[in-house]
Amino acid sequence: MRVDLSTAAQKDFRGYRSRQEQRSLDGALSLLQRDPFAGNPKVGSLEGYRTVDFRTPGCQHRLAYYIDWEARVCVVVAIGRREKFYERLTQRLGKT
Repeated sequence: MRVDLSTAAQKDFRGYRSRQEQRSLDGALSLLQRDPFAGNPKVGSLEGYRTVDFRTPGCQHRLAYYIDWEARVCVVVAIGRREKFYERLTQRLGKT
């Protein structure tokens, strides 16, 4: 399945500058290409979204996405450090 990044996620992606960070993030994105159900499904106001955890040296990160079945694409909407990730995600999506 194809993986696309939203405009906001593209900005998040550019924040991963080191080779190790990029390698870890690329691994998480490749996982989605192979298995769009690899992420953990969310409930409540984030129902319909999934998250995947990945690590960089000394830090844990998360990315959030949804599956657009008509277009056959996983759309990544946010990438960032695990700390307060859901607060930033709900704010970005305008959900409470």
